[in-house]
Amino acid sequence: MKRTGLFVIWIPLLLLIGGTLVFRLTCLDLVISNFFYHAENSAFFVAWEPWFSIYRYGIIPAYAMAVFGLVLLAGGCLAERLKKYRKIGLFLLVFLIVGSVFLVNGIFKEHWGRPRPAEIQQFNGEKPFLPVLHKGTSGEGSSFPSGHASAGYCLSAPFFFLWPRGSRKWAFFFLAFGIFYGTLMGYGRIVQGGHFASDILWSAGIVYFTGLVLHYLFGFHRKMYWG
Repeated sequence: MKRTGLFVIWIPLLLLIGGTLVFRLTCLDLVISNFFYHAENSAFFVAWEPWFSIYRYGIIPAYAMAVFGLVLLAGGCLAERLKKYRKIGLFLLVFLIVGSVFLVNGIFKEHWGRPRPAEIQQFNGEKPFLPVLHKGTSGEGSSFPSGHASAGYCLSAPFFFLWPRGSRKWAFFFLAFGIFYGTLMGYGRIVQGGHFASDILWSAGIVYFTGLVLHYLFGFHRKMYWG
């Protein structure tokens, strides 16, 4: 149990806190964004490929996961032989809705008020730079956190019902895949001047800990996820 707590709670929490402190106490956010800012054009290249296509279509897998969850839930309610899958279907829906739609996009993104890189004075914008976790005026910025990255991180969903009672190999595969895909989408948004690197970090943190809380609420830690 102690090893479980160390892995799933304390290590991710320390990474989130440590990363936040680095961004908060240094200019790393500005340094990273400046790398993709083109001073000769006074702009970020929003339409650069493949990042523009990833921005437009990259959230489709998250939608597909939601549809799959809905199918599992409906099938589990309608067919006795699929009953064991309905909890998984419900989890997939709740995870995406709570983690990405409600918390990231509905609560923080809409009301935190952190200006995007392309909007701040350092990059030819009009708004002041606000460091990570510095709350701005609601409606004056939608940088914190990243909605697209959060949708990508949600693809780690199977980890939370496969681990630790199911297949650990597949659990870690989906965790790694979700981290990779969410970070890829986040990187694209940094390139486009839509988000700071710390916004991506917090998208990962919010989604991960949402999944962890739901993991315990759904009882996946007590028994095999079937049922």
